[in-house]
Amino acid sequence: METVEAGSMTKDLALLVGDSQGWLTTEGFIDKVAANLDRALAAG
Repeated sequence: METVEAGSMTKDLALLVGDSQGWLTTEGFIDKVAANLDRALAAG
């Protein structure tokens, strides 16, 4: 949820937010989620 709340989302969700919302490809979104998970696990 934090990833989406921070503004990282796929196009289908971004279009619901508005025309100016940036979006990621599915692969880019998964990469972002993985990076955020890695950071959270490292923080303990």
